[in-house]
Amino acid sequence: QEPPSDWNELDFDDASWASGPSGFGYGDNDDATIIPNTLSCYIRKTFQIGDIDQVNSVMFSVDYDDGYVAYLNGVPIAWENIDFQGSSPPFDQTAITYTEPLICYGNPPANYFIENWQGFLQTGENVLAVQIHNSGTTSSDLTVIPFLTLGTDSIPTDSNGVPEILQNFI
Repeated sequence: QEPPSDWNELDFDDASWASGPSGFGYGDNDDATIIPNTLSCYIRKTFQIGDIDQVNSVMFSVDYDDGYVAYLNGVPIAWENIDFQGSSPPFDQTAITYTEPLICYGNPPANYFIENWQGFLQTGENVLAVQIHNSGTTSSDLTVIPFLTLGTDSIPTDSNGVPEILQNFI
C-alpha cells in the first residue's frame, strides 16, 4: 500500500516499519534482508553528521533492480529507470524497463555526486530514504543496496573526490 506522503522526510516516525541489514530484495542472492515478492519497497536510514562544516562532498552510490528514487531529508537526489515527476512515485508504479543488479555480476554500483547538498543536509540527524520499484508483479527479483559517502578533508580521496574505500567500485 501507499506509505504516508512524508515517509522520506526526517520527522517521519518509522518505528512500526520492519528493519534489517542493507541489501533489500529477493531472487538474485545479493540481498541481506529478503522481502516477499513485491512491486515496490521503501527503506530509510537515519544517520548523524557531527559538524556539517567538515563535509565537503556527498556521493550516493546504489545497486538496484529495476528502478528507484533516492532522497536525503526528503529532497530527491537520484533516480533511474522510473517515471519521476518530482514527487514520490506511487507504490504501484512499475519501473520503465527490466534491469539487472550490478554488484553481484562484478560491476560497480551507479555513482552520483550530489550538488547543492548544503541546502538540505544538517549537523545532527539526517535521513537517506530510497524507494525501489520492480518492472512488474511477476518479476523474479528485486534489489536495492544504497551507499552514502560524505567526503571530508580527513578522508583520503582521489583527484575526483572519491574516497579510497570506494575507488575499486568506480
